[in-house]
Amino acid sequence: MEIIENTTEFHLEKPSAVALGKFDGIHLGHRRLLDKVLEQKKRGMQTVVFTFDTSAASFFGGETKELSTREEKRAAFLQLGIDVLIEFPLNRETAATDPADFVSRYLAAQMRTAYLCAGPDISFGRKGAGDYALLAACAGTYGYQVELIDKVRVDGVEVSSTRVREAVRAGKMEQVSRMLGAPYSVGGRVVHGSLAESWGCRQPILCPKRVNFCRRGAFIIPELLLVKGDTAVFPMWAVSPRFQMRRFSVWRHIFMILQGKSMTEA
Repeated sequence: MEIIENTTEFHLEKPSAVALGKFDGIHLGHRRLLDKVLEQKKRGMQTVVFTFDTSAASFFGGETKELSTREEKRAAFLQLGIDVLIEFPLNRETAATDPADFVSRYLAAQMRTAYLCAGPDISFGRKGAGDYALLAACAGTYGYQVELIDKVRVDGVEVSSTRVREAVRAGKMEQVSRMLGAPYSVGGRVVHGSLAESWGCRQPILCPKRVNFCRRGAFIIPELLLVKGDTAVFPMWAVSPRFQMRRFSVWRHIFMILQGKSMTEA
């Protein structure tokens, strides 16, 4: 997978099928978008994900904690078979781009967009004025096909990154799994020995790469799923406030030597 980052000066050589969005958490709605662009490979198009290197909410002073790290998103897109990932820089200059210029310059000229899909809440350009209606209005001018992908509903409500985030904060992990289509996961390094014991545990502790917005305490994990090389993968089912540790950690009652290994808790 080709990754384009830290630049607005890029040019794709082949006609592109583009999924446009924030892709925080990669929930079922995102997966529907990605499935649509992946279908276009049969028509000879390269598949492209266009997202922003910083969420708009974070940039404009809103929600600062994201469901996925950049590395986690990249790994997910790679696994799905995306050809090109564009992490578009969001700054004062790019945020002020006229929405029509955004379409003509980036989508049409630089990306050679032949197929484009987006959700009903897509926004881009100055003051977020660019929307699906503009994308549809420009389709004839620039010769691309555009498709609106409706929201996915789970448990009677529309799936969104905001709702997934709220469910994670509330510890409703089964609901989170249904909205994501997979267990929510965090990755980090395993700590064992005196440091772990100083936090109140004699078993290995996973220290995530990011302090997210899950409830503080110990994640109770019932069984080991997979150990491959130096990576261990675990299921996450519940959050327990039993241990009040000095820093965020994920804890597992296992009798294995995992010190210094990578572990993904999912």
